[in-house]
Amino acid sequence: MDPTLDSAGPENGLLAKMLSQGLLVADPIKGKEAAPVVAPQPRDALVEYDFDVRPRTTRGQLWSLLRAHAAARWSLGHRPIKAVVEKARQRKHRAQSGASVDLSAMRPLVTAFLYLRPWFYTARNACLLDSLTLINFLARYGFFPEWVFGVKTDPFYAHCWVQEGDCVCNDTPDYVRGFSPILVV
Repeated sequence: MDPTLDSAGPENGLLAKMLSQGLLVADPIKGKEAAPVVAPQPRDALVEYDFDVRPRTTRGQLWSLLRAHAAARWSLGHRPIKAVVEKARQRKHRAQSGASVDLSAMRPLVTAFLYLRPWFYTARNACLLDSLTLINFLARYGFFPEWVFGVKTDPFYAHCWVQEGDCVCNDTPDYVRGFSPILVV
């Protein structure tokens, strides 16, 4: 064990607390190397909202959203978040072809998702459910964008969103740029 970690005194209260709760470990076999998370800087929204135009949606998209939402709600209610994230990571890894994503093909799906979403739930204070539902929905069409988890301090706040490259799918770039990514799936 690293002696600097073992001697976490009053001046290292936060370190001692993190060690006692298992957030940090001193045994290299139990932990992993801390490495910064790399995510493209969000620059654009994939979809611009136009409230005067009703987007084209299909019954198939409605059905896909219903199934994606039910799966997300069940997963978040019955599985640890670590297992939910790992399942999403494995699905994405199995499906990755290495080809670049055609944003013009993904855009109408995200537009349909954002238009149909209020029939099932509100995204207000539900970023985890919303992002998981969106990645489940897009996976049905062969798209596997990044699921980004970020935090900010003063005050502490955690948030997640979906993005493809530098395009944010279910939030605004200005808002998510205020978060530091800690996990990208």
